[in-house]
Amino acid sequence: MPPNAPEPAEIASDLRYIVGQLARRTRERDIVTLPTRLAETLSFLDREGPMTTSELAERHSVRQQSMAAKLAELDAHGYLERQPHPTDRRKILIAISQDGRDRLNDDRRRRVSWLAEAITDRLSSREQRVLANTLPLLDRLIEA
Repeated sequence: MPPNAPEPAEIASDLRYIVGQLARRTRERDIVTLPTRLAETLSFLDREGPMTTSELAERHSVRQQSMAAKLAELDAHGYLERQPHPTDRRKILIAISQDGRDRLNDDRRRRVSWLAEAITDRLSSREQRVLANTLPLLDRLIEA
């Protein structure tokens, strides 16, 4: 490590703080967004596909009753669909509905739009390239 280079623990602490602040600022800019606790579940269903309530609860490390309450709230907005399980008639799969996908995509577009505007307004072209070059590094950290 070069002299005066920051320690990994210092980098980690700063990175955790900055990423958290960025996530909060992004959410603050979008006052009509879904609450984070609901958006996470909807986003998960969008990425991973249909699953049972118990599978969702297990994947999110919450009790089945807690997940059922979240799903009831999403269902009340029309953001979910229920499908029969392909191999077990006793089970029901929960899937994101088209309305849910549309809402999720609207939220994503608003957040990306704000962030893209901030990048354009606050960073030079060179800084934008530096930022773009750090994205693969951050992605590798997520995989750790």
